Amino acid sequence: MELYKQKKEEEAASVKKEEEELMKIQKAEALQLLKKKEKTENIIKKTKDMKKKKQKEDKVVDPNKPKKPPSSFLLFCKEERKNLVQERPDVNNSTINALISLKWKVKILPCAIHLSLFFFFFFFWGRGNMQVLCIMHARMCVFIRYLLFLYSMMMLIGAK
Repeated sequence: MELYKQKKEEEAASVKKEEEELMKIQKAEALQLLKKKEKTENIIKKTKDMKKKKQKEDKVVDPNKPKKPPSSFLLFCKEERKNLVQERPDVNNSTINALISLKWKVKILPCAIHLSLFFFFFFFWGRGNMQVLCIMHARMCVFIRYLLFLYSMMMLIGAK
């Protein structure tokens, strides 16, 4: 019986030693992983700091540098907003913005039609024969002017 107890105690001691060794190995691996993680975090922080410094250096701009000119849409909005606010002072901004966008679309539509038709004629008929392209372009211009005239007449009648 005593031999049995001794073997059990020896087995338990060996199992305990193996577990302790595994724990030591796992601790060492965990420490290595933590060190790697800290290194990567430090590298990430350094790169972020460098990017911030570069952005700050890049942001130093000449104060005399001219501003970017406003787009045609912004100029149109500025003019139309003045007109609409004078015509309808009680209307809120969102409604005025909607009206401005509708007017802009109506104003741009003939130009878009003109360009799309021009490219259509160019790609299908104008490559080899420039005369055909010029004739079709002239006819398009006349047609679009006629459409604009009809539209303006409709706006005048509707405005009264």
